[in-house]
Amino acid sequence: MNLKRSCLTGLLLLASAGSALAQERIPASTEFAGRIVGTVTSLKTGAAVPLARVALLPLKGEIPHPAPAVVADSSGRFSFERVQPGGYVLTARGMGTGEAQLLANVVPGGATSIDVALPPIGYVLAERMKQLEELSEARNTWMFEGPMTYQFTLRSECFCFGVNPLWVLEEQADSIIVLNSGPGVPMEVPAQFAGMERIFAWIEAEIRDTGRRVEVRYNQSLGYPEHIRFDTLEMLSDSWQTITIRDVKEVRQRE
Repeated sequence: MNLKRSCLTGLLLLASAGSALAQERIPASTEFAGRIVGTVTSLKTGAAVPLARVALLPLKGEIPHPAPAVVADSSGRFSFERVQPGGYVLTARGMGTGEAQLLANVVPGGATSIDVALPPIGYVLAERMKQLEELSEARNTWMFEGPMTYQFTLRSECFCFGVNPLWVLEEQADSIIVLNSGPGVPMEVPAQFAGMERIFAWIEAEIRDTGRRVEVRYNQSLGYPEHIRFDTLEMLSDSWQTITIRDVKEVRQRE
């Protein structure tokens, strides 16, 4: 009888010890968890975006975890606590903004800081980067293949009422000569159209402008922009403008 009591007491002690160990091990899954902190701002203005929704999604191939979501405070600040280590995609969107996606790597026991800049609706950063690469390639092509002295015809059209200007221009030794202009169009050409290099610089500025949408088609042989179309994002009415460049030809240097 005493032996049976001793065995039973021993089993109870082992069970109690096992339960205590289990209770100690429960937090072990969060002991090495990390956290993510950051701020949501506007890519266009740099101001904080309050009440933006921020979510975490595990990367493909990572151990799946529940995808938490938080709402940024009035200053655009947000945080994720007790996040399991690994790779995540952090997505954020605010009221009246586009969505931003960033990679986040959570390290055991550490804090990962991520600041998110939300673009305007219709602005996709990956597309803009591709456009800048295309611009750079076209610019280099024009630099090496284009003529030093040349003439070209430039027409500007817009969704508006009035004259659509046309100019016939010639570039000579870094100076622009207006050879002709359309009816009712002044002979003075806008500064951004005064030569191919200025046109390239103007296109680059339009691509980098978060409030603008730009489409460009380049000449395959010489690299100059044949057709440029742009408008203003977030406008209810049409605001597009189209620039067409044609009749590009080499001319002799004037004496």
